[in-house]
This record gives sequence, C-alpha cells and structure tokens, in this order.
Amino acid sequence: MPSTHEKRPSASGSLTERPVARLLQQLFRKQVTGRLCISDSTGDQSDIYLRDGMPVHVQRPVDTDRLDHVLVEYGVVSEAAVARAVPMVAGGMRLGEALEQMGVLSKEKLAEVLKEQMRRKLTRLFCVAEGWFAIYLDPHSFGQGDDLAAMRVDPRILYFPAIRAAYDLPRVTRELSRLWGQEFHLASVSPPFITAMGIPADDPVVAALRTGWLNLEKIDSVTARPLEVRTVLLSLYYADLLERQNLGSSPTQGDPAPAAKLRFTSSDSMVLTPGGSAIIETPTTVPPSQPLVAAPTVPAPPPAAAVPLPRATPVRPSSSPEAASRVVGVRPTGSSMKAVPAPDATLRTAVLELAEKLDKLSHFELLGVSESASAGEVSSAFIRAARRFHPDRLAGAGLSELVPQAERVQARMSEAAMILGDPARRAEYLAARASKKPTGSTVPTVIDAETTFLKGEVFLKRGDYEKAIECFAAASKANPGEPQYRAYWAWARFENPRGRREAVVREVQRIIADVVAAQPRFARGHYWLGQIWKFLNEPDRAERAFREAVNQDKDFLEASREMRLLEMRRTRASATRKNPETPRGGIMNRLFKK
Repeated sequence: MPSTHEKRPSASGSLTERPVARLLQQLFRKQVTGRLCISDSTGDQSDIYLRDGMPVHVQRPVDTDRLDHVLVEYGVVSEAAVARAVPMVAGGMRLGEALEQMGVLSKEKLAEVLKEQMRRKLTRLFCVAEGWFAIYLDPHSFGQGDDLAAMRVDPRILYFPAIRAAYDLPRVTRELSRLWGQEFHLASVSPPFITAMGIPADDPVVAALRTGWLNLEKIDSVTARPLEVRTVLLSLYYADLLERQNLGSSPTQGDPAPAAKLRFTSSDSMVLTPGGSAIIETPTTVPPSQPLVAAPTVPAPPPAAAVPLPRATPVRPSSSPEAASRVVGVRPTGSSMKAVPAPDATLRTAVLELAEKLDKLSHFELLGVSESASAGEVSSAFIRAARRFHPDRLAGAGLSELVPQAERVQARMSEAAMILGDPARRAEYLAARASKKPTGSTVPTVIDAETTFLKGEVFLKRGDYEKAIECFAAASKANPGEPQYRAYWAWARFENPRGRREAVVREVQRIIADVVAAQPRFARGHYWLGQIWKFLNEPDRAERAFREAVNQDKDFLEASREMRLLEMRRTRASATRKNPETPRGGIMNRLFKK
C-alpha cells in the first residue's frame, strides 16, 4: 500500500471556494506531504499525492494518460516493447520498472515521462470547476529518495498552460476578484523563471508588470484580448510572483517600495490539523518579515525541459492578536460569531431587472458605454459592472439565491467586453446591428465560435474526442475565416481512438498542410504534421516539421522532445551499422549464418 488513508480529512471544502490551482498554491507554500482528493460533480475521484508541497503521483479514475499511452505517443518505446512487458506487469512489476529491466528505457527517461504524465493529469484536473476537495496528511511512499526527486512537479510550471487550457473568461475573472482594490507589480524574478512557467519571455503583460504598479482596470488595457491578459496575471498570482498593496498607496517614483500591505480573504490562509478540522486564519496584514513572494532571481537555466524553479518559503499565518479565526464545521461562540448580513434590497432589484432584460440589451447598453467608447473605457466599464454583480459579492450581501442570475449576467458582460474590446469583432458586431441582423445567442458570431472552440480544446485535453470534434466543427462553421479551427477539427479526428487513422490520415494531412500554408507561424500545425509524418514512417519529413514548429515557437517543448528522440534514434541506428558484431540482414541473414 502506498499510503495509510486517514478516515477524517485535515481540511475539506468546495472547489468553487478553493479551485484546484489555489489548493496547489497553498499546499506548496506549506510544503505539505500528504494527499489531495478531488471529487468532481459526477462523483469521480482523483488523488494527488504530494511531497514537500509538490505533486509526485496522480491517480485518476480514467486511463486517458496511462503510462503506456504516453510512452508510445512520445516515441520513447514501441508498442511491441510495451506488449513484451505485459507478462512482467501481470506478475506484479510496475511498467516503468519492467521496461527499464528490459533495457529499453533508462531511469532518467522514465522520470521525464512520469513527470510529463503527471503534468497532463494535473492539467485535466484544472478543468474541474465544481466539486469537493479533501486533504489528508497521509504518509505515503511516492517521491521518496533523491533518485525519484526528478519526478516531483513544481506546481508553478503548471499554472499558465493549465489555466490557458481549462479556463474561460468568466472563470479567470472570478478567480482574479481577490485583486480588486489592490495594486500589484511583478516581484524580482528573472526572465528564465518566467519562461520556465510557459509564459513567453516577451509577453506584454509581464513587461507592464515589471515597469510599475497596476490594478485590474489598467492591466486590461495592455492588449485587446482580456482572456490572455488575465490568464497571465492569474498564473503569476498563483505562483506568488505578485507584490501587492492596497489601491492608492503605491510609492512615488524613486521611492523604495513599501512592505506588502495586502489583505487576505478568509480563504487565503489554511492551517492543517492531522485527523481533524482545518483552521482558517485571516491575518489583517502580512508582516514585513513574512513576504508573500519568496522566489529569488534564478540564474540562466539549463534546457527548457529541465529548468529548476526556486523553492518557496512557506507562508506562516500572522500571530497578530487581531487575527480572526474560525474552524470549519464548528459554530463559533460568543462575540466571534459573525452575523448574517441583511439582504441588500437595492442590489437585489438591480440584479433581477438586469437578468430579466439581459437578452434584449446591446453590448453597449449592457456595459453602459457609448458606441464610440475606446477599448480602455470598455474595459473599465466591465470591471465596474463585474465588481458590482460578482457572485461572491451577492453571497456577502445576503443574496446567495441570486448567484445563478449573477453568473448569467457576468457571462454576458464578459462576452460584451471581449467583442467591444477587439476592433475586428466590434466592427463585425456593428455591421450586424446596422443590417438589423439578430445578435442574440441564436446567431453564430465570432465570439460564439471562439467560446465553442475553447470548449473543444478542453474536451481534447480530457480525451473526449467525440465532443471535441463536435465543438471544433461548430466553431469552424460559425467562423470559417479562422483556419485553425479546421486544423483542430482534423487533428481530433486523427487522434480519436475510436476511428481508424489509416482511413483519415491523408485528409487530415491535407487540411493541416493547407492551414499551415495560410498561417506559417502556426507552430502546433507544424508539430501535428510532424506526428503525421511519423505515423507514415517518414522520419526525415517529420524532423523537418518538428524543427519548423520550434523555429516558430522556441518554447514548444513537445516539438523539441520529438527532435531529440529522432536524433537519438538516428545516432543509435548509426552505431548499430558501425558495430561489426551486430547481425545485419534481419532474421533470414541470421538463419543462414547458423
């Protein structure tokens, strides 16, 4: 048994209050060794085993990311080698150990693949927005020993790619709500550290955060794509790389930055008690001696696949006597009991009226801006409206029963902000209004297409190919001017395990090649072509395609890995030809030599 399960969790709660990313952040801060149990809305349960705050093993109820699948997909071992290892696995040996004993897999390569497998499993768990979590301080054997330390996954390298794959604009906006009323800037951290997180080194959001103090209204003006801006910001926030202070108290130019004056919400600090409840502590401020950010500047890294990230110092709860505390599941006593707020009648009326006429309002009317409003004005209006109608605020105002209506309002406001903040989408929307075309949810628009496409990406990550194909087809139909939608549709068909690759490979190759010809900087398209050439047993063409993917995106780790694997195979084949003792000519030649 890898662990001895506790009967009672040390902490538990709702994923709506504490998303998976936030849980990983807090457990990493405290360097927890134990087990994080995630239950989604369907009842499926996944277990993340942690050592010193870092995931070292993930167990999920589905086998989409089984080790044999990952090994074969990345070309590390062949299907034939996996088949030969089956009897050893049936005898009780782990697959990795069996392949290592067979001499087809090194310990270093096994650790690399296991880490990639964990990344994929953890990324899928970021898609779980609703459900429950439980934390157990179980002893377990996963990740023990220095030789297995390489299999630990620093959660900070997960945030950006996982949030980008699993979140939509309303969700990322909701989780950024903790930054309302604050200013923030990037902590002292080197560009290689940012790159190791998967964020491009020249990202404009990172550049803006380096130069000065910003708030949510200002950060949205960095680019015209709020989802991209907020994804980067949320990733840096969860990685504890933002220094924060109350809005309006930023230092003047030339003055030294003051100690962080951020205020925690009740979900910021979590104390784990073995076999008992979780004590939630709410310090009024963070003492200067306990800064939130503990990531020093790192030197230039080794190759991207092995960039070391600095360890974080655990954040300790404040010992201030004013710190309020409560125990989950225990009713407070005396004066510490928090009164239930009286419902805000004005806010109730505003929410109900807005929800009733939501489908009749134009994007401009919904945000309260004129048709000539700039992108910055649209962004500011969205932040003000989202702040007023945020579901968390309604819950705090005694209006929890209106949260579903508030979520509809927020989703519609997010759509309006995305369309009006992008010049091309705004032009299309204005043209539709001028020609008196309906602009409601029944008419496919560019934003509808992108939303559907993002859903398809999530389904593709989860391994639900049928739904992914359906979403990509719908997105392509809604916006035929975006060729990448067709490429994703074609690739999902090729990847679908229920289909026959031999039957669709040529059609898929033609579609993706046409898209790459139209958009040469589409790095993933080049990568997919490389995978198709591999399937067709054309290693030279595959290598050229992978190399082109890396040329277009130097941080494309999967393409770089494929190039290394092809180079290793070429070197191995060359060494085999030069070895005079190696039998040549196949089985017939060996038979004739007997």
